[in-house]
Amino acid sequence: MRIHSDKKFFLNRWILSLLLLVSAIIQLQAQEGGEVFYIRARITDASGQQGLNSLRCFLSVPGKQFELSTAVSDSSGTIIFPLRDPAVSRQIVLQPGSPRFSGARFQLSDPFNFYPDSLKQDSLPEFEKDSLPFYGIADKTYLLDNYTRFPTMREVLTEFIPEIRTRKDQISVLNTPYHVFFENEPLLLVDGIIANSSGVLKLDPLKIQRIEVIARKYYYGSLVCEGIVCFRTYEGDFAGYQLEPSVRIAEYNGDSYKTKSPQ
Repeated sequence: MRIHSDKKFFLNRWILSLLLLVSAIIQLQAQEGGEVFYIRARITDASGQQGLNSLRCFLSVPGKQFELSTAVSDSSGTIIFPLRDPAVSRQIVLQPGSPRFSGARFQLSDPFNFYPDSLKQDSLPEFEKDSLPFYGIADKTYLLDNYTRFPTMREVLTEFIPEIRTRKDQISVLNTPYHVFFENEPLLLVDGIIANSSGVLKLDPLKIQRIEVIARKYYYGSLVCEGIVCFRTYEGDFAGYQLEPSVRIAEYNGDSYKTKSPQ
């Protein structure tokens, strides 16, 4: 009886994972309307041998019009990220979702991308193109050129953005429908790459053009965000944000790639 229950549990998990992957694909097509392809990677421990199971990871295509994909690793550490098919050469950034795995390593598969037969693109609905990020139009957008420029990011957030609270080195966002602040850190982005509170508070405000805020709970596939804060730079170059050693950066042109170390 217990064996039957375990099989049913794992079958339900597999079905849920498949549904979440399809949901992420549909969200990607809703943003751009282009063909979706897939990047396969593997995340391991520092030795590069042991795959890390059930770890949320992120793939970003940073820039002024960024893309963000997220997925959870399987028992072997394999991750499959859905992404829009690139028209030009772009840079991608792979990151583990937790700072506890700062020693983790990413391995990109060969071939770099693929189109699985089990998910036919012509079976997915078509959507109109736009240039919005995955969260659509932000609840609030703050153009920093309209405000007095304070020397630190903490002062900017404290003085001008009532939907954001900073306590010590943690940022939290107002849950507007309930008029209370979330307890945990929101999804923090700098030109599309995943950031953390301590790193964001070290940013030079003079390099930030605008700050976009989602002041409510937001669902992106299986990812549940206690708000979103996106820092947009003038150049789309994430303003010298300090990346963790576990971050993998690659330049790709749709069918090949080359890697480089974080700056």
